[in-house]
Amino acid sequence: MTANPRYHSWFDLGVQKFRGWAEGRGLEVPDDPTYPCPLCANPFTRADLVEGRLTAEDVPPLSVGGRKILLTCKSCNNNQGSAIDSHAGIRERWIDAMTGVRITVCRVRSNQTTHRGRRDG
Repeated sequence: MTANPRYHSWFDLGVQKFRGWAEGRGLEVPDDPTYPCPLCANPFTRADLVEGRLTAEDVPPLSVGGRKILLTCKSCNNNQGSAIDSHAGIRERWIDAMTGVRITVCRVRSNQTTHRGRRDG
């Protein structure tokens, strides 16, 4: 399995930024290129990228117009991402409520399929 060339450039940039951050704080930096997952901070190597243990994260979620902009470990991408998105949604609804935005959650049924969505109004 090989990773998208863009992901390799993201990996290199993450390694460079991590190295600069760690050295600036007097921390020991591994000799081999190490990319920390931005969510869990576990270290990953280029082999992890090639073998699929690092994946591209959609920010914000693809369903609301996001795009792939950084690498996270597969575990965080599959688990923590949805938890973070959920908390962001709760915060957004709270802000909407406090600012007087009325949101109606609605369901529409078509061809035996239920569609859920929001209607601002």
